[in-house]
Amino acid sequence: KIQFFDQGYSRVRPQLETLNRQAGGLLLISALVWVVVMVFFFLLLTRGLRPVLGIMVSLGAERRRLLFFLLSFILILSLCGLAIGGTAGNFAYLRVMNQAYSNIEEGASGFEGRPDPELPEGAPAVKLIEISPRLPLLIVLTQGLVILLVAVLVTIRESRLSARILLESGGKK
Repeated sequence: KIQFFDQGYSRVRPQLETLNRQAGGLLLISALVWVVVMVFFFLLLTRGLRPVLGIMVSLGAERRRLLFFLLSFILILSLCGLAIGGTAGNFAYLRVMNQAYSNIEEGASGFEGRPDPELPEGAPAVKLIEISPRLPLLIVLTQGLVILLVAVLVTIRESRLSARILLESGGKK
């Protein structure tokens, strides 16, 4: 008869799977809300620039020049925010992960169970998964690509408007 000791995992497995599904749903909803807020922010930003764009069009600027002006304006502002937010997020991530790992190691220091047979002699009884320090950078780069895509779409939409629409007060259609 073979006996397995799973340290109580089988008892909490359903709860962990439920939490995992909820976390995935929350991540998806958060990402969608982030994209919607970003689109509205870009639209408000470009709406404020419509009179400037109208003057540029009436003075003979090409649509390509409008597109470049709007895109560079949006991207400079977005990249500054991304750099500041990414840096702050990275520091927060590292601090939280270091604190969590030290709490886990402290809690496992009195563990009296049989250690993992794959661990070398004298190694701690708990083996923590190494989380790559590049993960926050990957997330920031992904956000940057999404920002670029949304900025291009909003910029193309705004640069196609006629000079009359652009010059109207408040930029209303």
